[in-house]
Amino acid sequence: MPLDPHPAYPFAGAFVLKLHQDCRPGRGTWRGRLEHIASGAQWDFRSTDELIAGLARMTPPLETLRTMGSAHVLSPFSTTDGDSHE
Repeated sequence: MPLDPHPAYPFAGAFVLKLHQDCRPGRGTWRGRLEHIASGAQWDFRSTDELIAGLARMTPPLETLRTMGSAHVLSPFSTTDGDSHE
C-alpha cells in the first residue's frame, strides 16, 4: 500500500504542547509552551488567547501543507518572554 503524498495530518502541521507546572485548566489558568516539530520553533503562552495566537502564527497555510508536506520548515522565532522553564 503506497503512502498518501497528501496526508490528512502532514508533519509540517505537527506540534508538541507542554503545560507548565502552574497550569490549571480547570480554573482557567493556562501556561505552557507550544513547539513546532518540523522547525523546533517554540512559543511560550500564558493564556488560551496566546496559545491560539501561537498556533495561528506557527501554522503554515493549508496550501503550503498540501504541497510541501514534511519538507516545509518554518523560520524559528523567539518565545514571548524568554522563559526557559520546562
